[in-house]
Amino acid sequence: MKYMLSIPSMRLTDWRLALGIAVAFFALSRPADAQCAYPCWSEVASNLFSYLSYSPVDLPTKPSETPAIEFYYPMPTQTSGSDETVSGCTTFSGLTYDHYSYDYATSTYGSKLTGNLPRDMDFQHTTSSSYGGWKGIFTRASFRGAISSNPDTNKYSLTQAVFFHEDACYETGLEFGFYRQLINAGNTTQQNTVYFYYGVDVNCTGLAPNNASPPVQQGGCIQKNATPSSSTTILPKIDGVAIPIPNNSGTEATNSMGGYDWFWEAWLSDCSTWSIQVLDPYDYSVAPGTSVITHTVDTTVLSNASSIYQSGATGHASSVQQLVGGANNIQAGSPSPVVKVYEIGAAKSVSNLTCP
Repeated sequence: MKYMLSIPSMRLTDWRLALGIAVAFFALSRPADAQCAYPCWSEVASNLFSYLSYSPVDLPTKPSETPAIEFYYPMPTQTSGSDETVSGCTTFSGLTYDHYSYDYATSTYGSKLTGNLPRDMDFQHTTSSSYGGWKGIFTRASFRGAISSNPDTNKYSLTQAVFFHEDACYETGLEFGFYRQLINAGNTTQQNTVYFYYGVDVNCTGLAPNNASPPVQQGGCIQKNATPSSSTTILPKIDGVAIPIPNNSGTEATNSMGGYDWFWEAWLSDCSTWSIQVLDPYDYSVAPGTSVITHTVDTTVLSNASSIYQSGATGHASSVQQLVGGANNIQAGSPSPVVKVYEIGAAKSVSNLTCP
């Protein structure tokens, strides 16, 4: 993933180098004292990301990318490469769970799904390797724009997300991050709301339309080599918090330098609490129309929050724009729905944290 950083003077030496660990996966992106008090915000270096795109229709060329450009996702006309996939995540057989077709009208499972994974129109940056110590996430990003039409709000949606995920294939394990979802044209609540979410097995939803006609609906995630039933089906656990996009009495706000990018931050501030805030990326003030949020962890969703707070999670970072249903269905409004991502990083700690 390529980024244009407007505050390079504030970049500091990687805290791990100060501890004698000569691996420069992260660089601090915020002013900090010599000890880098928790949460120690550590940016994932841009050269660790790769660009992937896939579409229901193969388009002939891929957008050119050069170092240090501002990367963003126009919708719906961006050209893409051929069906590019994350290594090891191309077929059903390579996944952790089995997947079966499912008839929601009769509540019955059908045949086991095999072959290539179905995909919706998707543009993403993701880290090919996993990294440890994630106790939270930040992104410097803007979420803007709208859709003008959606012929079937039960089937089609546009989701923009920046998130951490344990599983490179997005199928299982822990996820947390920020997303905006546009379903209903003209819905200002959807346009002006970003959600912080966390969950486990969040993509085992059981609803995954693909490009078959009619689409094949999936019945959640099924334990490997098990007969599909309610007792062998893994369903998602997810919780979240709504955050307004910065505004002044309902009018979209700009940061102190006139831009629309903000620091979106969420971290485990203790063994059972998420702290969430949106800050101006230049003077670090709380963004207008927002407030600092504390959210008690739902232990039925995340039972191991204390171990994540103490040791951190290991996984990948991604930014994604996913258009479920294809570009010929949902149409862009004015301005077009665009997420601009400048930085992604982790909340880390120099020393081990403990729970009472």
